[in-house]
Amino acid sequence: MNNKQSHDPFKPLDNVISITQNDLERGKEQANDPNWQPIIPAPCEPVKPDNASMMWVYRDVAGKPTTARVRFDRDGEKEVLPFTYGRKRQDQESEWVESWHYKAPKGKALLYQLDQIISRATDPILLVEGEKTADAASKIYPGYVVTTTQGGSNAAQKTDWTALKGREIVLWGDNDEAGQHYIQEVINALGSVFCASIGVVLTNDVRIPKKWDLADALPTSLNVQDERAFYDEWIQKKREILTANVRMPSGVYVHENKLFLSYETKDGDVKNKMLSDLLFVKGRVADQWDKGHGLIIGFKSHSGQFKDIVLPLALLADPKLFKRYLLDAGFVVNDADGLANCLNEIKVDRLYRTIDQTGWNENKDHQWAFVLPTKERWGCKDFYSREYTDNHLFARNGFMSDWQREIGQYIGLNSRLCFACCVGLAGLLLNPLGKQGTGFHFVGSSSIGKTTIANIVASLYGKPKDQIKSWKTTANGLEQIASDLSHTVLILDEMSEVTSDVAFDTSYMLANGSGKQRAMPTGDTRPVKKWLLNFISTGEITLKAKLAEGKRKANAGQEARLINIPADCGQGLGVLDVVPNGFKDAKTFIDHLNHKANCFYGEVGRGFIGFLADKLNSDDRGYFPYLKDRIKNLVQEWIPDGADTQIIRVAEKFALAAIAGEEATEQGLTGWEAAQATQSCKTCFEAWLDHRGGAENEEVIQAIDNVKEFIAKYGESRFSLLVGTSGLEEDPTSKTSNRVGYRKQDHLTKEWEYWVYPQCWKEICGGIDGAFVARVLDDKGLLDRGTEKKSFQQRVRFNNSRKRMYVLTNKITE
Repeated sequence: MNNKQSHDPFKPLDNVISITQNDLERGKEQANDPNWQPIIPAPCEPVKPDNASMMWVYRDVAGKPTTARVRFDRDGEKEVLPFTYGRKRQDQESEWVESWHYKAPKGKALLYQLDQIISRATDPILLVEGEKTADAASKIYPGYVVTTTQGGSNAAQKTDWTALKGREIVLWGDNDEAGQHYIQEVINALGSVFCASIGVVLTNDVRIPKKWDLADALPTSLNVQDERAFYDEWIQKKREILTANVRMPSGVYVHENKLFLSYETKDGDVKNKMLSDLLFVKGRVADQWDKGHGLIIGFKSHSGQFKDIVLPLALLADPKLFKRYLLDAGFVVNDADGLANCLNEIKVDRLYRTIDQTGWNENKDHQWAFVLPTKERWGCKDFYSREYTDNHLFARNGFMSDWQREIGQYIGLNSRLCFACCVGLAGLLLNPLGKQGTGFHFVGSSSIGKTTIANIVASLYGKPKDQIKSWKTTANGLEQIASDLSHTVLILDEMSEVTSDVAFDTSYMLANGSGKQRAMPTGDTRPVKKWLLNFISTGEITLKAKLAEGKRKANAGQEARLINIPADCGQGLGVLDVVPNGFKDAKTFIDHLNHKANCFYGEVGRGFIGFLADKLNSDDRGYFPYLKDRIKNLVQEWIPDGADTQIIRVAEKFALAAIAGEEATEQGLTGWEAAQATQSCKTCFEAWLDHRGGAENEEVIQAIDNVKEFIAKYGESRFSLLVGTSGLEEDPTSKTSNRVGYRKQDHLTKEWEYWVYPQCWKEICGGIDGAFVARVLDDKGLLDRGTEKKSFQQRVRFNNSRKRMYVLTNKITE
């Protein structure tokens, strides 16, 4: 070999070193060759062979070289060989040659940049696939210690991982199946190291080419404008993996990814038996009532996916059920009795509290966590979430910067779109601020863009087609959906698809935040579903009109639970106020928004969750009272003089949405400009006021509307016509059935008055207290009390007699 050194073993290799094809073949030999004795650490630095394209040096904790890996590029193919200092001979008859040889060291392989891992003890670790990628990633993420393993995807089980004990680990594999396999193998290998945390960066974006890694340039298909911000965002897109924190009992050991038990027989012989596939115990769980105890175990399933499940402790008492449970989860058990006994002996200090609902959770130490059905968790680490049945909820794709560029920057000047997003984000603030959830119903004719509103809000948290639900669903189904979406936003599309009874029950139930009490087949009661969320609805008619279809009336409280927002902005553009530059018309822009909402989703909501979780668990106790003060200030600015308390309460809901939008914008999450959220929410609040008929109390408006509605329906059919000038007489040609009163027209002004029998007044009022309605009408100048004004009724003369009647003025029809 041309790389043979002189007799001085400490002399570095010459700068010009060549390698032949025979050298390459010999470099593939196993390291347990009896004719090979590695010397570690090496007494000198290796020198890259002249025909090698790259060389990476592995070092021990003191920074001394232990081995190197050398890459050769031949005919478009790459070959990476180990390069280690030591003594080598051709056979037992030959002399030893001490030099750098194309051989691997013996024993467990060390991690790349091990000396940096040790010296930078508080920095997080980024583990990638391959040294070239690690060098590139070190420049991109200088705050991380970037490392990899020797030998790529097959080296995980041959690596010494002890240096990562207690460290925060982020894993980032190549964008292909081999890369995902590598990450799964690393997760398995790290199971017994007890890392502080493990997160896996997501690369499942169709715009990222196969085999792409951090050593490659960013794909142009990502349309990245700020690489630094983009890389920072990307590393935050990671899925957290629970880490092991207990050791198996004495005698249990791992061999070739299997769990074995070593035991001594009565005769003193030592025997070994296989228990199962490799598993890790990650902690124990119990619910908030200290029931339902179990162990969290992690393993690699038949499909090759790393997963964790809760193993109920009660199953350890029945090996058959225990084995069946694990087999169904994809875990192979060879000796159920032996494995159950081992698990029963484990002492686990770490206790997680199981939760079965999305959203904010608080532990006894007042630490908060937010959990999604995907098992993603922000904040306190003491909670463990089951995986929900609807695992399509809260999917994610693309990057937050994609959403900001393609959607967020355009909707700030479009009040309905921006306001709807603010409502969606405000759901995250309901629990921390102690607020109630509210429904907002965007009402308007078809083909004006209502579906676009729903798509954009849905994209805050997940894929629109999965996040948007239908009004037309069962009560049981809707309760589960609301529970799974708690503390975020529920979107219901097209109210016209359901009956008036379903619309009534749904709107009340969602705002109430609680499902029905139901019984199980055993007779026991099921836990009642609970939730706290904002919900957004779309439709061509209002809730009031929908209820009228079933001859039902909406009470004032019902309409306050589902606030009507005119979807049409009145600019001739449907739900749009303006069409941004670069789009030829409203349709082109709407089509763009709908398409992009289905391409980029799930990131903005997660970003706001993370920000709020940090605030809830920080020492900044004044943050949320500060938000309440800002909401109060907006309400004082917005409400008209003399506004009713109902108006104030509804204004608070719009102000809460505004503050959510402004806070998310301040954190760089939305893409629209500061103050645009506030202006959009104010515009929609004013549109709601105008739509409801002013700032009056809802009962007052309802009282007037009921009387007007009755006259509009029955003004000619149930009010007999009075004719004559000197003396009023009932028109003999008028045939009135089920008469409630009379109507007369002024011959000069042509205006109508309506006289109502006192006994029929209650019917005219539509179920509202008659005295209250009369007082309201009198205050508004719609009721003529006569000159004496002793009563809400007055004596009127017709048909040659005087009778007491309620007299409605001509203004009632205006």
